[in-house]
Amino acid sequence: MSAASTITGGNVNPCIDRRVRPGSLKQDLRMESIKNRVAIVGMGCIKFGENFHQSIDDMIIDAAYEAYQDAGIERKDIQAAWVGQLWAGHTGQILAAPLKLSYIPVTHTENACATGSEALRGACYAVASGSMTLPWPWVSKS
Repeated sequence: MSAASTITGGNVNPCIDRRVRPGSLKQDLRMESIKNRVAIVGMGCIKFGENFHQSIDDMIIDAAYEAYQDAGIERKDIQAAWVGQLWAGHTGQILAAPLKLSYIPVTHTENACATGSEALRGACYAVASGSMTLPWPWVSKS
């Protein structure tokens, strides 16, 4: 099954660990949570089952354009992409070529049973860090 998601970031309320005293070394070294920094705003999915009548490119295009439509964006709004595929021997070009995603970073992940979630995690951290965004009018920049 091929699925595509569109992710965006927003205003955050940092997670506060109440067990850590302010000003302590532990507080200085702790990482903030990405909770409330990322939202999936669009989703696309192909029909589950035997799709022998479609090529891999066709399935990628169908899922991606359904996600674009669901999110209310266009292909030109995409700043980066992540794809997870196990033992395929491909690079990020398996996604970039059919979607015509030229001149943007495309990350290929492989992590056995967690391949899809690893691709999603990478996209989420890119959005949470602020390095990738979508032009949403209701998203606060603060």
